[in-house]
Amino acid sequence: MQSDYSSLDLDDPLMEASCEIYAFDDYYKALEDQIENTLQIQKAQLKDYLTQHNLNPDDIEWHVASSNFDQLIDHLIPRFFRGPFIMSLYALYESIVSEIATAIRNPQLKSFSSFKKKKRQSHIEIARDYYTEVLGIELCPDASVWEQLIILSKLRNAMAHANGRIEALSPDSKDKIIKIVHDLPDVDAYAGYIAFGKNFVGQITDLVLNELHRLIKEHRELCRPRKNV
Repeated sequence: MQSDYSSLDLDDPLMEASCEIYAFDDYYKALEDQIENTLQIQKAQLKDYLTQHNLNPDDIEWHVASSNFDQLIDHLIPRFFRGPFIMSLYALYESIVSEIATAIRNPQLKSFSSFKKKKRQSHIEIARDYYTEVLGIELCPDASVWEQLIILSKLRNAMAHANGRIEALSPDSKDKIIKIVHDLPDVDAYAGYIAFGKNFVGQITDLVLNELHRLIKEHRELCRPRKNV
């Protein structure tokens, strides 16, 4: 069956950005499938080990093996699978926000790269100021969505700069991360490291991808190359 591409906008200036969003959604689904497969493999290996050695809760070895399994499931797998994903998710948002800002700008406007940065601001806070002050656009009108994006940026920084180890953060960042871990039901700290649950990662992924879809849809026309009159 031949595909119909008649409605496809081949001149869409944000086509690659849109494709990245769809690819990232596939990436998330593949990630969670891989985590589930890993969990099932580990459960089977634990069961085989306990059966092979005829261990039960009366044996010390049973508790050691079960404790190692719990640490793997509750700490290591969430940390090493979902931690890098959180950093990539934030990078996707940051890169598309920057791409749109660059596409909208005309030669008379200050570039995003030369925009004066204020102290103690994250990249997306700087981007929001640039959108407002230079482009005359509100980057994220929904206050609740913006609050979640700020949380994502803080978690990303903790992963990128301290490998998710809370004690390695600066005092100010440490206090903020401890509060986030305390407040969010599916973000935890195991052995001093941040760990992300499936529900949190799924929700924050949906939020970011939906917000990027909205951003692209509302500003696609502004990103089209301007014709000289």
